[in-house]
Amino acid sequence: MSGWILQGPLLMQSILSPSVGRFSDLLDRKWFVTLPPLVAMGGSILSAKAGDMGGLIGGGILIGLTLPSAAIIHAIQAEVLPLKYRTVGSALGFLGSIVGS
Repeated sequence: MSGWILQGPLLMQSILSPSVGRFSDLLDRKWFVTLPPLVAMGGSILSAKAGDMGGLIGGGILIGLTLPSAAIIHAIQAEVLPLKYRTVGSALGFLGSIVGS
């Protein structure tokens, strides 16, 4: 049962990544970058206040809904920045991901 605490978010990422990536190409990327962190915040609150294992797993699954949007964030900065600044932008993006996680 405790394996689901770690595997729940990763399962959501593997299920949703192809469809979120495709829909972000077809629709506006802004919504795929701004809304999932709000869902993850709800998942974090649910996980912090969980009284049982089911609440903790459910919070982890809500947090996992945000993981597919990480690739979209890196794609946006790669499209916006000029070629000579993309390396620095990518490095700062990964550094921010490390600090955030």
